[in-house]
Amino acid sequence: MEEKTLRAVFVNGSPRKNKNTAQMLESAMRGAESKGAETEIVHLYDIPFTGCKSCFACKLKNAKTNGLCAIRDAMRPVLERFRMADAIVLGSPVYYSYPTGATS
Repeated sequence: MEEKTLRAVFVNGSPRKNKNTAQMLESAMRGAESKGAETEIVHLYDIPFTGCKSCFACKLKNAKTNGLCAIRDAMRPVLERFRMADAIVLGSPVYYSYPTGATS
């Protein structure tokens, strides 16, 4: 029986792509890669997306969107990669007791 390669997506919710949050995510990625996982990093501030509009299309049973956001923007392919991943690791700085707006 062949072992399945695990896929992990690391999400950087910081506007700074090379600072603390990104460095911690890259360290975690190296750890996952050392165990044989396929990894990728997504920088949320590089993706022009509109955010949730509370239309609930993603939550409707038997909907055409199949659980994905109905808004077709640059986040759509990223969400599809999330669906295919075995693990999603979110990283965000904390500003005023909350993650960044892009992460929320």
